[in-house]
Amino acid sequence: VCWWLQAALKHLMAALGSTTVAEVVITGGSAGGLSSILHADRIQRLMGATMAASIPQAGFFVPNPDPSPTLP
Repeated sequence: VCWWLQAALKHLMAALGSTTVAEVVITGGSAGGLSSILHADRIQRLMGATMAASIPQAGFFVPNPDPSPTLP
């Protein structure tokens, strides 16, 4: 799990004064567009949201039947 993502969301939730949210919308452009898709489920879970939407604005996506990275 991305520790920096957890830390950023924890800080955001503290700033909002809440422990959960009802809905969350994730967006991004270029590499952020791809990240909005890849991290939507994780962000929804971490924020306790009942609904999450990922709306990528732009990006280059290489066709790949298995989006999971294989690490050496």
